[in-house]
Amino acid sequence: MSSTRSTEENPGTARGGLRRWIRWPFSLTAIWLMLPLCVLARATLIPTPPHDYWWPIVQGRALEQLGHIPTQNLYLYTLPADAPFMNQPWLAQWSMWKVAESFGHEALVWLNVLLLLIAVAVSLEVATRREHAPKVLGILGAFGSIMFSAGVMVRTRMFACPLWVCVLGVSMLVAEGRLRWRWMLAPALAAGLWANVHGTFLFAVLLVGAVGVGDLLDRVLEARDPRVLWGEHRGRVMRWGLAVGGVALATLLNPHGIDVWIYAFSLSSKMSSGNVTEWESMDLDPAGIFLYVSVFAFVLLGLWQWRKIGWRALVPWLGLSILAATTARGVVWWGLSLTFCFAPLTAMSPVLADEDEEEIPAIASGINLGLVMLLIASIVSLLPGLPGHSLLTTKEGPKTGDDFLHYPGYRTMDRHHPLRIIGELEREGYPGNLFHSQEIGGLLEFMLAKEKPAQVVFADQRFGMTPDQLWIDYFIIVDAEEGWSALLEKYGVETVLIDTEVAGALSAELENSPAWTRVDEELSYLLFKRAR
Repeated sequence: MSSTRSTEENPGTARGGLRRWIRWPFSLTAIWLMLPLCVLARATLIPTPPHDYWWPIVQGRALEQLGHIPTQNLYLYTLPADAPFMNQPWLAQWSMWKVAESFGHEALVWLNVLLLLIAVAVSLEVATRREHAPKVLGILGAFGSIMFSAGVMVRTRMFACPLWVCVLGVSMLVAEGRLRWRWMLAPALAAGLWANVHGTFLFAVLLVGAVGVGDLLDRVLEARDPRVLWGEHRGRVMRWGLAVGGVALATLLNPHGIDVWIYAFSLSSKMSSGNVTEWESMDLDPAGIFLYVSVFAFVLLGLWQWRKIGWRALVPWLGLSILAATTARGVVWWGLSLTFCFAPLTAMSPVLADEDEEEIPAIASGINLGLVMLLIASIVSLLPGLPGHSLLTTKEGPKTGDDFLHYPGYRTMDRHHPLRIIGELEREGYPGNLFHSQEIGGLLEFMLAKEKPAQVVFADQRFGMTPDQLWIDYFIIVDAEEGWSALLEKYGVETVLIDTEVAGALSAELENSPAWTRVDEELSYLLFKRAR
């Protein structure tokens, strides 16, 4: 019998969990298990880009202003104001707005760290309940954290991270008999919440289904007879079917019902068509090569040790590996799931598996506890507003400080937020319509339509709503291709605010055109107005 089935007869009685290792007397194992938390330090020191930060806050504010979930365009002058808009992650948007309004933008970084902490802690809890060697598990978890750390920015996806771990982790523990079947209520509840905070909610159904298929495959391979599914394990087949159905039904607990599924599929198709880089595969640069080698190595390792890991973990893992290899955003889910999917391999060697320590002297335990507290204090000190963060993000500090915007109240932002120029446009107005770099669409909405929604931007981050032709026109203008000037006239544009780092061709054309005058600059942005 496979070792991953060791608790089948006594579900819920498996030794393990973080409480076994992170308690007095403290052993060195507790320190090893803290290593994955280092990803939280990276989360505090990544400056927030404008792309997917501002427009959810704008939508959350509009929900409060209108008294209902916005379901129309409202902000783009390039589309009718009543153009339909599916606002699926409304709860995440409203939460981001209320936190920013009540406590400032720095508090959203704190919230992001809290959500990541929950995700990492649940991941370690699941991993330590499987067969494991915690010291090695800490190293594996740290590697997984490095892999998913590129996606830890403040955005609506942060709400999905702990939900992802809950759905996949609990399903795996139930499949192994380490939790009772009633625990499948947790993935269902997580899926219901997920459908209101992020478009990846459809993975809840896929993850539970993949674990179920893998669990049944394990049983067929052990019995070497597929007929066991219709005999001995027929009830288990039905349970997994009910679990998948229950999770799918839970996703319908949202204001839009089944329409969110249509939205999620259509958005995935549109985003993967080449408009958004994080939906494309990683480039073959050093980071991309490292990713591909890592994915390939773990796939080979998993297939080689399938008896130890179990197909209940390998089936979803292979799906995640394909996702990571084909889309940059898939690396987040791949790294987040690595720790508990491969946890049994950390105990392959009897030397590694023997983690039970004899009685620890009080002095040694105190030192170990002090090291744990020092690690935690170091990470906490890096949060915005605390000494570590202030030291590392000042202009005079290490190089990372150059990446942050040094404006009061916005010190967690990166240097792609032309707040001064936009503030002046808000106060003084501007002629005609405004054409701008797409990444600041949400920021312009936030600052130019404070009192109520208004059609003030050319495009923002709502790719699911924006027609393809509008993007074609946008890139013709940005790249200064033939017909760019006529398009600006078509859209009534008399003011242009662009980032020269991404729209260098357009800025050069405007600089050399007698029809346009450069009137201001800030950071890498230039402001032009049509000459009178």
